[in-house]
Amino acid sequence: MGQSMAARQINAFYSRTQILHDVSLAMNANAVTAIIGPTGCGKSTFLRCLNRMHETVAGARMTGRVVLGSTDLYAMDAVEVRRTVGMVFDRPNPFPTLSIFDNVAAGLRLNGIRQKDLLIERVQAVLSMTALWDEVKDRLEKPAIHLQSGQQQRLCLARALALEPAVVLLDEPASTLDPSSTLQLEELIEQLKDRYTVVLVTHNLQQAARVADTTAFFLDGHLIETGRTIDIFTNPSDTRTEDYITGRRS
Repeated sequence: MGQSMAARQINAFYSRTQILHDVSLAMNANAVTAIIGPTGCGKSTFLRCLNRMHETVAGARMTGRVVLGSTDLYAMDAVEVRRTVGMVFDRPNPFPTLSIFDNVAAGLRLNGIRQKDLLIERVQAVLSMTALWDEVKDRLEKPAIHLQSGQQQRLCLARALALEPAVVLLDEPASTLDPSSTLQLEELIEQLKDRYTVVLVTHNLQQAARVADTTAFFLDGHLIETGRTIDIFTNPSDTRTEDYITGRRS
């Protein structure tokens, strides 16, 4: 099951440039939290701070805390954090030389799972969870790179879910998908929150309104406001949020 996550006074930097300023945000367990805001406002940087991807960039650093349940993620081993907090990026990135099956099984093998029956069981479970099993079950040994874009993105999601994370981070996961694939992905996101805590970065306001329980608005590296999605979209408390929602600010 998912766990609650909280960012506390996050400041993020690339070299001397500060990207995030004292961002504190609670993300509820087994719910979808959407992060919206204009390009360059720090949304993706914030997401990468949640699973310590930010620190993999040369010259990047962060201050503050990220807590999962009662555990400080910055006191854990970084690799373990990324097992616990999975991530799917804006563009599908299947391992191009691996088969569909091996794309999903790769992380399991790295974590010491070698039994063939257990690998097959887990791969089938997450491919079914992401609505891919019926589409690929007869070609699991084919290269994953041959899948359509929407299928590749669902495969990347299955790869993240295979390690049974508590939290799933989605960074613009539908940005390269057609409307049909986007709708399918949104339906999956809605189902995922039954088992996981989901944090979604999106430029698509309609998408946030459709799938998120809570929405946070970022502007110029600051968290302007957060609340129930219906309240953010119908009765925001800050005029800057209203300007963005209504299109007066891009």
